[in-house]
Parts: sequence; C-alpha cells; structure tokens
Amino acid sequence: MRRRRPTQLLLVLMSTRGRIATSTAVLVTGLLLAGLAIMYWIHTRSTDDPRVGGAAATLVLTSPAANARASVNGEDRGRLPLVVDALLPGETHYVKVEAAEHAPVVREIVLESGERRIEAFILRRLTPGELHPAQPDKPLVSPETGLVADGVFEEGLALFRDDKLAKASKHFQTIRKQSPDPEIQGRAQALSERIERFMQLHRKIRDPVTPEAAIPDLVLQAVELDREIDPGGPHVRKLQGRLVSGLRNRGRTNASQGKLLAARSDFLRCLEFAPGHEGCRRSLDGLGEQARKLYYAAYLQRRQNPDGSAQMLREVLGTLERDDPVFAKAEQLLRLVGKPGQ
Repeated sequence: MRRRRPTQLLLVLMSTRGRIATSTAVLVTGLLLAGLAIMYWIHTRSTDDPRVGGAAATLVLTSPAANARASVNGEDRGRLPLVVDALLPGETHYVKVEAAEHAPVVREIVLESGERRIEAFILRRLTPGELHPAQPDKPLVSPETGLVADGVFEEGLALFRDDKLAKASKHFQTIRKQSPDPEIQGRAQALSERIERFMQLHRKIRDPVTPEAAIPDLVLQAVELDREIDPGGPHVRKLQGRLVSGLRNRGRTNASQGKLLAARSDFLRCLEFAPGHEGCRRSLDGLGEQARKLYYAAYLQRRQNPDGSAQMLREVLGTLERDDPVFAKAEQLLRLVGKPGQ
C-alpha cells in the first residue's frame, strides 16, 4: 500500500476545513435573512391588514347633543366626542349615535386605507307626543248602560287635589265624551272648564313677571274656583300663605299712597283668611291714625284744592268708625267744601 507524504495529508485536511467553513457561512447568512424577513412581516402586520393590503383607519365622532353615546359595529364606545382607531379599511362599519330625548342616528361608513375621517351627528329632539305617546282613554262609562262607574268623579277630584290639574281636566273631558247622559255631560264639562281656568290662574300667580299688586285678586279668583270644584279641598290652604302676604303688601302700598279705603279692604280680607294674623291686625289699627292725619291735610287744602280735599275726606269717612270724634268733623268739612259724601 502506498503511503501519502505528510505534505499531501496537510493539503487534504486544509481543503476539507474550507468546505465546512463555507457551508457554515452560507447557513448563518440564510438564518439572518430569514430573521429579517420575519421581523419585517411582524412590523407590517401591526399597521397593514393583509386581507385588504392597507393601513388601519381612524374615525372621529362628534355631536352637539348632550351626553350622546356611540356604538361601532354593535360595541358601545362611550360618550362623544370620541376617537375610534384601528378600524379596518375597505369594510362597512355600522355607527349608531343616541342621546336622551333624541331620535338615534345610524350610519354605514366605509373608510379608505389610512384615512382619518370626522363624522358629525345631528340628532333630532323628540316631540312631547313621541316622548309620551297618548294612551287610549280609559272606559269610564259602561257602553251597555251608559252609567258612570262608581267613584269616577271622585278619581278626577283626587287628581285635582294632587295638583295633577291637566290630568284631572282630561279625566272629566273623557267622562263628557263617553257618557250619553246630558246631565253627566254638563257636570263633567263644567268641572273641566273650571279646572282649566284654575290652571291659568295658577300659572299667572307663579309667573315672576306678574305684578305683586295683582297677586291677591288672582289668588282670590283661584280660591273661588277651588270652592266650586272641590268644596273643602286643600288648595285654599296651599294658597292661603301667598294670599295673606299679597293682601298685606298691597294694603301697605295703598295706605302709603293715601288710598285708605282700598287698604282697609285688603287688611279685612287678610284677616278673613287668617283671623289671627298680627301683622294685618296692626296694619288695620294703624289706618285710624293715618285717617286722622289725612283729615288735617284735607282741611289745609279745602280752599286751594277743594276736589282733592273732598276725595281725601271720603277716604277718612270710609276708614274711621262713626264714634270717632274726627268722623263728625270730616262729615261737616265735606259739606263745607260743597262735595257731598258718596
């Protein structure tokens, strides 16, 4: 067998090692390239949708309606204004915006790749009829006999006592429509009309623009209506405080303007509704002294202004009691100025 020389063995060994190194370098280079490809795929996958080949889109939702909320593709996203991102481009997105007492709005929106779109939703406010649909009238009268059911009128009065005035009026209107009996129709119609008038007075009494001097007369009208609608009902007690303060304030104003007769009438009405009211009692007692002062003012003007003097004397005579010493003097002076009492 032929032996190789040491020099030949060395050359063979070096050739084998070169081939191994080359193969290793190729393998490492391939692995590096594969890693870079995977990293690039992950990066593009976070911003692009492989199904449509585009960047994610963004939707900005706004609405002037208070507390409006939005849902996108059936998922609640919260209150507006709202930014909804990471939406797939090229697909249809269903957006619904709704708010209390407003009609909801639904839109189908398709976005382009990378698009950022602003969508404003104007919601229509619902009408009172849409918010509270009218209910069919409750049958209050038997269709067979035409008789009013027991307690039907009392139900309407109970609504009136609870300050449900509109419902009470409608209740009696329903009775009038359903009953064939003219007497029942007339009674129900009268109650409905009085309640409507009572509501008008109530609104005027509460209206801040109503002059204070007009309040007592409005309250008195409301009290009279209340007595006609529901004798002994609670509205007189509810209105009494406003009536008493209004009469006293108006009486004081009249007294300060020398209108003693009007002031006396106001203080007397005040005591009629509140017999123990000390303020009205003191104001009424104070009119006597004011009437005496007015007599002396009339006396001083008897020649320069006889008409004015006569008017003041009539105020004095309408205010003082007949046993008051000034009463007789006022009568005599009124005859002297040539203006007999009326």
